[in-house]
Amino acid sequence: MGLGVLYDLFKTTPLLFITFIKANIRGWLEHVIFNYSGPELYILKYNLIPVLTFLNLNAVVRLKTFVDLAVTDYPFKEIRFRVSYNFLSIYSQRLGINVYVALQNVLISIKSLFKSADWLEREA
Repeated sequence: MGLGVLYDLFKTTPLLFITFIKANIRGWLEHVIFNYSGPELYILKYNLIPVLTFLNLNAVVRLKTFVDLAVTDYPFKEIRFRVSYNFLSIYSQRLGINVYVALQNVLISIKSLFKSADWLEREA
């Protein structure tokens, strides 16, 4: 199956897109949620760079556009913050990646993979 065929399938079938991703990052994935804006992957913070590297460099997925970053504070939880990264693949598929981080923990920057993350990470 050529990349052109996959492009057409991913563009018309978001479930196939996320199924391919799940099959390839199974060991790094906690769970997946589907919502109105598309699928959201939940991963552990130390898996962030390996997952994003795979998704960015994989010839089939081609997650190339970093769209947005949001942080949600849950003040009464032990692991207080949820960092949500929003991406767009070349197949026009949106993908959210969520990582939970405790107050005293540091999250590694993704700007080495996505240059546009520099400003958003500083503001978060």
